[in-house]
Amino acid sequence: MMKMKKRIFPAAAAAILLFAAAMRLIDFFAPLAYDEIWSLKEYAPLPAGRILTDLGLPNNHPLNSLWMKLLLPASGPIPLRLLSLAAGLAAVALAGIFARRWFGSRVAALFAMLSLAFSAPAIAYSDLARGYAPQLAALLLFALSLAALKPPCRHPALAILGLLAGGAGAILSVSSAAIFLLPMGLAALVFGLVGIRREGLRPYLLPTAAFGAFSLLALGWYAFHAATLRQGRIWGMALDSPAELLRWSGTLLDDLGIPWFLLFLCAAPGVCRRGRARWLPLLAALLLPLLLA
Repeated sequence: MMKMKKRIFPAAAAAILLFAAAMRLIDFFAPLAYDEIWSLKEYAPLPAGRILTDLGLPNNHPLNSLWMKLLLPASGPIPLRLLSLAAGLAAVALAGIFARRWFGSRVAALFAMLSLAFSAPAIAYSDLARGYAPQLAALLLFALSLAALKPPCRHPALAILGLLAGGAGAILSVSSAAIFLLPMGLAALVFGLVGIRREGLRPYLLPTAAFGAFSLLALGWYAFHAATLRQGRIWGMALDSPAELLRWSGTLLDDLGIPWFLLFLCAAPGVCRRGRARWLPLLAALLLPLLLA
């Protein structure tokens, strides 16, 4: 197992964050893109209640639209993109924190931070005033909080707050968050059932109540907006056969740079302490296209 001295880890993590910031500043000052202008002109002037409920077009990313509304009449790329830049850097840090907790290894944490710092899609979305970078940060906060709820939970109030904030933030950043939250929820359910079988129900009452409350709120939100969200399906891609699914999966993996990420995921077992669970990230990466479909 690879180990790293405590005094080296903070400096290495800070260096990765600085590198991630430098990479994200390359195109940060570029002129506004089409979707950014659309959000600024069509959604930012609307009342806040309308922004949160007008989900018929995929151009409306509610949290980003609210951010733009808060900044009006500013219309330059720098203030409008600050939320995405901050979220993009927060995602790099959260990835490291999550990997440190999950694998119990500082090296794994640096691997996770590096993979996101180098990620071309993550860099591009950090340079756009859209909801994708905030959603990624919110999803990582949700995952970290969900893992922190596993007994014994040292800070239950913070974990529950992070779970609710991360889940709500992901949904309000981009309404498609369910395709990411659902696999995480199913994984948590499996781990929870195994834990209950070994330790009994009582230690898992708090995680069950917290996750159950969030699930009900999320289901209620999607049910309330179901009709509006269905209108946006015309902008999606139809996958009518296994061949189309395979072609789409290959394109998605290539766009996300997944083959490159697999190098980091394959290295994870070498820095992990948790037996069979060390292979779950690699398995999740391989199943990602099917889960997204």
